[in-house]
Amino acid sequence: MALSLEDQLLYAESLDARRDAAITLSKNPTEEMVPVFLRALSDSEDVSIFAMYALVKIGVQAVPKILEALQTTTHTVTRASCVEILGEIHDPRALPILLEIAEHDSNTWVQSVAIQALAAYRDENVDTLFEKLLTHRDSWIVTLAAVYLYKRHYKKQDLFRFLLERFIQPDENKRGVMAWGLIEIGGQKDVTTLKHMIQQAQDPLLQKMLVEIQKQIAWKK
Repeated sequence: MALSLEDQLLYAESLDARRDAAITLSKNPTEEMVPVFLRALSDSEDVSIFAMYALVKIGVQAVPKILEALQTTTHTVTRASCVEILGEIHDPRALPILLEIAEHDSNTWVQSVAIQALAAYRDENVDTLFEKLLTHRDSWIVTLAAVYLYKRHYKKQDLFRFLLERFIQPDENKRGVMAWGLIEIGGQKDVTTLKHMIQQAQDPLLQKMLVEIQKQIAWKK
């Protein structure tokens, strides 16, 4: 007896068969398929990407089950995928749990995905959380918060100088991701600040990174 497409997606031994089933089902997804797509999120990326696409396509009707999955599963990839999907759907019902994950989740990856998902929400609670996350221990979380505050026209402090001061600390070990944030935030007015920092830098690697950041900002329109 031939397996249904849903069973092929979940149980076929062949990755190709599961992927093909995911592709077919994602073309015309229905609310009834939500549990199947949620289970497929833990599969290989070749499969899960189509499950994510299908859940976004189903939209607000999928939100209750996605929220339930977030509360019950401990699978990191599934949780991160659910958060990303909620960010794409942008349903107000997801806001409380996204705020909770962005502030308190123990997994930095899931937490960072929640911050990115929250960026689409125009809500004062999001602004307040992003400001609070500027004091987070993890520089990747701090960088994301700074970038999204900048995009929300935050004026309470100079975010570029704030991030730069953290970037140049001798014990900072996430300069790669922070460099992205500095380039995102930086403008022509910050080029002069970088020139002074480059002249003062004693660490050749730090100096090289500052030069590259300065170049990238200078090239921005």
